[in-house]
Amino acid sequence: MSETLIETLEGKGKVFDGDAFVANVQFKIRVYQRYDVSNNLSGGISHVPTLRRHELDISAPSKPIPMSLQAYTLHTKDGRKLKFIMSSPTTTTATGGIF
Repeated sequence: MSETLIETLEGKGKVFDGDAFVANVQFKIRVYQRYDVSNNLSGGISHVPTLRRHELDISAPSKPIPMSLQAYTLHTKDGRKLKFIMSSPTTTTATGGIF
């Protein structure tokens, strides 16, 4: 399996816990396309797209974001959203794709 960085989003956004505002943040989202790599019948190599993986970095929160097993939602200024978990005070884990 291999992957390629296909998109990077950076900017300011807002973090919500359900409908409740949590903090203003700076963010960077990296989107990677994963591929299954295999040999094809003609002797070449095929790269078949599979799932996408998202990485989220949050910095400069207007107030600390509590660690939680419940997913928060990042709202970007252009209306996109990404759910994530604060797995430590400085570590986020995206739980799905951008919607």
